[in-house]
Amino acid sequence: MNAKFHSLRWPWLVLLSAVVFLSAAAWLFVQHRFTHDLLLAQQDSERDLRLVATFLGNELQAGRYQDTERLLHEWGEADRDTAVLRLISANGFVLASFQRPGEPEHSLSLEMPIAYSYRQSATLHLRTDLAEVYQRRDLLALEFIAILLVLSGLLSGLTYFAMLHQREAIRLQQRTHELNEVNRRLVKNEERLRLALDAGSMGIFDWDLATGVIVWSPEHARLFGMRLEDFDGRYESFAQRVHPDDLASLGRAVEIARLSRSLYQREYRIIWPDGTPHWVAGYGHFLYAADGQALRMTGVVMNIDERKLAEAVLEESERRFRAVLEDIQLLGVMLDRQGHIILCNDFLLNLTGWKRDEVSLHNWFDIFLPPDIREKIKNTIFQEAIRSGAVPAHYENEIVTRNGERLTIAWNNILLRDSRGEIVSVASIGEDITQRKHASEALKKSERRLRDLIDGLGPYMFVGLMTPEGILLEANRPALAAANLKLEDVLGKPVEETYWWNYSEEIKQQLRAAIARAARGEASRYDVQVRAGENQFIVIDFSLNPIRDETGKVVFIVPSAIVITERKHAEDALQQLMRELEQRVVERTAELVEINAEMEAFTYTVSHDLRAPLRAVQGMAQALLEDYAVHLDVLGREYAQRLVIAAERMDKLIQDLLSYSRLARAALTVERVSLDDIVRRARELLQADIAKTGAVVQVQKSLPTVLAHAATLEQVVSNLIANAIKFVAPGARPVVKLSAEYRAAGVRLWVEDNGIGIEAEHQQRIFRVFERLHGIETYPGTGIGLAIVHKGVERMDGTVGVESTPGQGSRFWIELPKA
Repeated sequence: MNAKFHSLRWPWLVLLSAVVFLSAAAWLFVQHRFTHDLLLAQQDSERDLRLVATFLGNELQAGRYQDTERLLHEWGEADRDTAVLRLISANGFVLASFQRPGEPEHSLSLEMPIAYSYRQSATLHLRTDLAEVYQRRDLLALEFIAILLVLSGLLSGLTYFAMLHQREAIRLQQRTHELNEVNRRLVKNEERLRLALDAGSMGIFDWDLATGVIVWSPEHARLFGMRLEDFDGRYESFAQRVHPDDLASLGRAVEIARLSRSLYQREYRIIWPDGTPHWVAGYGHFLYAADGQALRMTGVVMNIDERKLAEAVLEESERRFRAVLEDIQLLGVMLDRQGHIILCNDFLLNLTGWKRDEVSLHNWFDIFLPPDIREKIKNTIFQEAIRSGAVPAHYENEIVTRNGERLTIAWNNILLRDSRGEIVSVASIGEDITQRKHASEALKKSERRLRDLIDGLGPYMFVGLMTPEGILLEANRPALAAANLKLEDVLGKPVEETYWWNYSEEIKQQLRAAIARAARGEASRYDVQVRAGENQFIVIDFSLNPIRDETGKVVFIVPSAIVITERKHAEDALQQLMRELEQRVVERTAELVEINAEMEAFTYTVSHDLRAPLRAVQGMAQALLEDYAVHLDVLGREYAQRLVIAAERMDKLIQDLLSYSRLARAALTVERVSLDDIVRRARELLQADIAKTGAVVQVQKSLPTVLAHAATLEQVVSNLIANAIKFVAPGARPVVKLSAEYRAAGVRLWVEDNGIGIEAEHQQRIFRVFERLHGIETYPGTGIGLAIVHKGVERMDGTVGVESTPGQGSRFWIELPKA
């Protein structure tokens, strides 16, 4: 026992000695490395401090004091070991500083003087965080401790090796038996796998990336049209069998699978030695080492010639189906079992306004069906058809377009099945019957309304329908009831033989002639007396209007009549009144001619006699300024100038009054007038004012034509443009925009400016004579310009108005009849 103990003790003594020696050596190495790292850290810090001091000194001497704080922060942020960076003046004030959050446990402080002007100096203080150095020391110590523990464990293992050798030998024998059993099962599983691969026409490959050798199974070689012994295991030999058009994409797929560590899968063509092409599908994955390096690639290949042939046939069939869909002017769509859109033609997209990428593979019911019928059609028709295998061959439903419009579509549907008879999709051809549906509903409503209308006309108006031969087919009941007649008394009989007409052969003859003209397509209307009761007659306004079919043939005649007995009496009285009125008009016209002559004389007096002395005053004042200005003092010249200005204003006022007077009484003949020509002439007339003010006048291209008096319209447009140029804020550049638009009543011309604007309560006043909103000193004028616009437009059967906001400009408009 003691001998055995002593024989086992010496390994432990050796182990203890080795541990002590290694511990001492590790401690000395760690201390030496730590001292070396501290020295390097100090040298780096001194170098950094010198660089900062040099750069900062240059910046400060250049006078960029305001950037000192930013420079310290940028430098401190750039060096993560810098804990504190301060610039301290000679008297101890901190000029700029940078400090990271927190206090470093271990740090190194350095200082360096800086001369930042000719008379001043400072000290740059740097404190470097030595946490990384101490962390490296601790990490190095831990590494040596770990190595020491590993060596200690290794020595301990060697000590017990002899003791465990026998035990491990027994375990090895047991493990060898277990591995033999596993190998036997693997051989059996390999045989099963080979049978499965043979049954599925699949081959196995194994590619050793280190050696570049590829190992194929016999089935793999057979899929490539080769014998196994003919393949030399090189990648180049494999690449020779790949179709040249697929080789590059195959290489990219392999590389992507290797880099992304994903499953490799690719379909590609191969060329057999006899030159025939074949399709195969390859699947595989990479095996990687611990360092991430790819070691090998294993996988399988299988022949897919039959599937590719079926896909080609299906693609050709789909191409033909798509061609048919695109050629027909009907809606075509194909849905899968869940209702997603597999295929739709351009006619459907153009009709509904959708784009192909917005609907492809999306659910048909969510996009195209209105919400109120969506679930009903989806569940009761579509899904039931999928479950039962029978789809309605024809049905109608509404769809919605992209802009929300609802269309009624008549569908023809079929179910498409695969080779196993399972339903794979639903194909539908649809016709837009919205207009037809609307027309049918409108016709029904029209028939009901027509019946209600003709029955609602009352007993004093008759409306009916008859054949071109004069056989009455329809008549309104109240008119029949007024004559104590029933429908059966008149329907199906010649109109001339009915109760109203058969009292007189002359009346009947006149009616037959009117019916004959209507049958030839000529409308007839005349007043006639018909019978309304026993010894009772009424006068009617009677009309016959033909109705033609699409070929122009007269198929029906509409007779209509209205009782005008009282109107006839009123017309006689009216004729007498008209004769009296005509006499009064003649007398009144003579009076107006006399008044107009007097007005002409007054106008002549104003135009000549009143303006003559005014021109004399203006001429004398102008001559005084031109010939005697040197003899007048400043006040005298100012008075003379005021005389000239007042005379000009008075002359302008008289001219405007004459223009307004002429507009009020002149006879205006309207004709087709081009607004383009009117605006062009107005701009030429105002060219001097436009140039003087620097105004910008923008005119819409291709202005329409209106019914107007050209000279009056030119004056109206000139006044509007002149106002737009004049009424702007001081110093502002006038901008005038002219545009036109069609309205229901005619054409509206807009004159828009950037002027001072008009308050809402004054927007009607400005069209009156002498109405001014501003002093004449601010904006010169007579106050008649807009009154002339209003009167001129009114004389041309038009209207005028304004839209304005103070400070934001005005939009004047005139509206005239369109040509």
